[in-house]
Amino acid sequence: MIIKQFQKCRPDSKTFFRLSESCLHGDFDEKSLRGAGPSVYHANSCGAYFFYKFRNFVLLAFLACLSFSCQNDTVYHTYQAIPENFGWGRGDSLNFYFPPGIPPAAYTLEVGIRNTDMYPYRDIWLEATKVMSDTLPAVTDTLHFYLADENGRWNEDRSAGGYYQSTFVCDEPLVIGTDSFNRSLHIIHVMRDNPLPGIADVGIRLLRK
Repeated sequence: MIIKQFQKCRPDSKTFFRLSESCLHGDFDEKSLRGAGPSVYHANSCGAYFFYKFRNFVLLAFLACLSFSCQNDTVYHTYQAIPENFGWGRGDSLNFYFPPGIPPAAYTLEVGIRNTDMYPYRDIWLEATKVMSDTLPAVTDTLHFYLADENGRWNEDRSAGGYYQSTFVCDEPLVIGTDSFNRSLHIIHVMRDNPLPGIADVGIRLLRK
């Protein structure tokens, strides 16, 4: 089928202008193209025709390559669910334990949050305690993320599961040392509500810098 379409686009084809007008939606006039020569006919019409015909395929291929590249940069990625009927209790720690196979390095840390319409605020305050070395004390960072804008619109549209997804990149890298064996990250919320409603899942992702 592609060969036949290409043959129709050849400059010596009698159906060339009918094809070019259809695939270019009439944006180019036949008379304005006559003086440009056969090579211009071919470049402007056939190129646009094939781009219009296969633009969805090209877009999907580009997104697939981008997704594959991001997956290659991902070292660790997981989510933990919070019971919606009970909410997220203050002091209830979400514990993420890193597998020993992750090589020592400085990684970009992403925090993902899925929430429902029941979440009453536009922002959230968290504390993340990192245990990255067996010889150094744990380090606790305070994280402040916005889940909605000033007008109350969530960062992302509702997903198929009925949740709103937000992803945040932490300013400080997560450094895994050579002497780290029990490497872990512990996240709690420091909001006033106890329990905190509307938070469905919290996850982390480690990316190569």
